[in-house]
Amino acid sequence: MMHQSPFQTLHPMPPPLHQVQQQPPLNPHMQLPGHNTFVPMTGQNTLVPQYQPAHAGPVHQPVPPVAGEPPMHPQPPAHPNQPMHPQPPAHPHQPMHPQLPNPPMYPVQPLPPLIPDRPLESWPVPD
Repeated sequence: MMHQSPFQTLHPMPPPLHQVQQQPPLNPHMQLPGHNTFVPMTGQNTLVPQYQPAHAGPVHQPVPPVAGEPPMHPQPPAHPNQPMHPQPPAHPHQPMHPQLPNPPMYPVQPLPPLIPDRPLESWPVPD
């Protein structure tokens, strides 16, 4: 009987200790990002600025952090990236421009009647 007493008190103690230690490092980082204000603030501030610049720019610019051969590495990928990017969008833009102003291609008839027929107040009703 006496052995059960200390056991019961020890049992509940280990679970909370483990949960508390695991929560801040992994839990709030992946599951509870808003639960802890200390963890998300440090993680976002350090991960956001570091990942943002890398993702925002071209994917071929992962050498800036190296600072060993910045002009050599970025030069090769920068050249092919510049001419390649404008090329694909330039082609589809040309044929798209003439299509946009084309009245027969776009359904302009159903557009005008829909606006006056159904005012902004009527739109939320069918929702």
